Amino acid sequence: MLFPLAGGSGAVIKLGELEMILDLHRQGLSVSAIARQLCVHRKTVRSDIARVLQPPKYKPRPPRSRIADPLEPYLKECLERDHFRMKRSLP
Repeated sequence: MLFPLAGGSGAVIKLGELEMILDLHRQGLSVSAIARQLCVHRKTVRSDIARVLQPPKYKPRPPRSRIADPLEPYLKECLERDHFRMKRSLP
């Protein structure tokens, strides 16, 4: 039974087709059988399976500036000053 999902004309594999490839792979079908059933090339099936099985590669994000960054020295000074006041006012 053939399902012409990709059309065989160099079409891009869509998310639904990728899910179908992975589902058939989990069922134990060979790469050639999946390619025949979905009318895509064997290398496409093999690369899609390999791409999904690899963990994604994330790059570390640069630190973001915060709104309070310019005020940080002033706030630290205020906290330090109030800390000494609180110590003196406690019995």
